[in-house]
Amino acid sequence: MIEFWSADGSNSLYETIDECIQNYLESIDPKSHPKEVTVVGYERTKISQTFLEASVLEFTLDALDEEFGDPNGEHSDPTSKMKEAEMTFIKVILADYFPWTCERSNEFVTVNTQEWLAKNRD
Repeated sequence: MIEFWSADGSNSLYETIDECIQNYLESIDPKSHPKEVTVVGYERTKISQTFLEASVLEFTLDALDEEFGDPNGEHSDPTSKMKEAEMTFIKVILADYFPWTCERSNEFVTVNTQEWLAKNRD
């Protein structure tokens, strides 16, 4: 789902296409307005289950070993119960965690600058 929009390589993200185009056009000299502006959609980054499976339990055991483990001993290995609990935890994280970062989508909108200006002038 598209959450934000950005115009022609800008680093700024906006909630609407109109807000994006308005800010883009205000940032450049009116004499150099392009005929068209391409607006790119951005969506929230999707966290992969594979990423979490490769890290959650390992990070937890490493932290426990660092704090409570034998300094001369081996690292702890996860038990089958730990692995089951990890999968339950991962499912909850994937369902409830809201990532801040966004990724560029494949959704583009090309807007005619003159038509947009005519429609949106104050």
